[in-house]
Amino acid sequence: MGTDSPVLRIIPIGGVGTFGMNSMVVEFGDDLIVVDAGIKIPQGNLPGVDQILPDFSYVIENSQRVKAVFLTHGHDDHIAALPYLIRYLDVPVYGTAFTIALARARIIDNYLNVDQAEPDLVQLLFGSTVKCGPFSVETVRMSHSIPDCAALSITTPLGTVLHTGDFRMETEPLDGYKTDLDRIRELGDSGILVLLADSTSAGKQGFLPAEKEVGKVLEEIIFQAPGRVFIATFASHIHRVQMVLAAAHRLGRKVVMEGRRMVQNCTLAEQLGYLVYPPNTVRQIEDLDEKEKGDVVFLTTGTQGEPLSALSRIVRDEHRKISIAKGDTVIFSSRIIPGNELSVGQIVNELFRRGVVVFTEDSAMVHVSGHSTGEEIKTVIEAARPEYFIPLHGEYPQLTANANLAREAGVGVDNIFILEPGNVLELSAGGAALARPVTAGRLLVDGDTVGDLDDNRRPG
Repeated sequence: MGTDSPVLRIIPIGGVGTFGMNSMVVEFGDDLIVVDAGIKIPQGNLPGVDQILPDFSYVIENSQRVKAVFLTHGHDDHIAALPYLIRYLDVPVYGTAFTIALARARIIDNYLNVDQAEPDLVQLLFGSTVKCGPFSVETVRMSHSIPDCAALSITTPLGTVLHTGDFRMETEPLDGYKTDLDRIRELGDSGILVLLADSTSAGKQGFLPAEKEVGKVLEEIIFQAPGRVFIATFASHIHRVQMVLAAAHRLGRKVVMEGRRMVQNCTLAEQLGYLVYPPNTVRQIEDLDEKEKGDVVFLTTGTQGEPLSALSRIVRDEHRKISIAKGDTVIFSSRIIPGNELSVGQIVNELFRRGVVVFTEDSAMVHVSGHSTGEEIKTVIEAARPEYFIPLHGEYPQLTANANLAREAGVGVDNIFILEPGNVLELSAGGAALARPVTAGRLLVDGDTVGDLDDNRRPG
């Protein structure tokens, strides 16, 4: 595309029509930026596949035009494809402190080109603005189930694009940082051309309970448990980990962390000051005496029944140091990502067979979502007052529900676009319309081997 009549183009590479693989291109004239580079975990029907990436063909083919990569937050469905993407780019990667720390860890773990220099990972402060080409990008604080989550306000010559990332309207966040609705209103006052918003829980009604309410339930279960307690939660949910550590300390129990990602993420969070707990609270299993071993609290990975996760290996009696038995308590402090019901159900079934006491979000309030409900999303849409609206992050029922929220909030029905991967939405002074799509699809990763899934790949 030349610069004679530049238009703003928004191109979802992934993250629409499915959960995961979140990535989007914002393009103006001859320049573009990439927002997020996430993966999707395969869900049972792809044996041997470790993870699924979006097809970055369009970005790679236009690598000389890419100015930067911006990350909204550190969940794997937003950053874990970065080690693959940066093989082809020589641009800075921007994100907030915890996001950059997690991105660096993923790159070290999964670097696919050992001859390439380490990418330029740049930490951003909230409220700061980065100028790159025709874009000025500001980070806006959002509350979510991970520290340092940001929305991105992307100013272009045609207008402002606001990308919410993942968020929730937490009223009493454990770290004290709420979603910055005031800044979103200010941006709305100045004029937002396009709002792209998280759709994950758009179809749910009501308002989410505060995270601290989950902490109260977890502490009560730990208090009532006669023996050992296993708590499976997302390794990135540092606020949840903080509550468990505090509860265990108050109840005189020691905590053992199991799972490489759990240990890695918590170590990074502790180094950055996001995870604080009394000395001697977290121990190694071999350092505990018999009494401590009898009432220890295990914080583990394995919320989705992943075969190699700590909890799965423990349940299959394949863990070298830890077993599970009748009288133990297991808490799934998480939601089941759609598609993982079977793998989680198999573990739960085996636990019940062994006489283990099991809690899930269906039986107790041991989890609250990090994604806003419909009413909460509508609050953000009304604050932003965008001219155009694009729902992101969800399958089509969620995207449709979010589109309906935008309509209820006053966005014109002709100005709401439910996009598919590879769709190109062109915006100009004359309006908005879909243009010729670009190549999109899924790339399958098996170890270090990356291949495309032909029947899900659409050429431009």
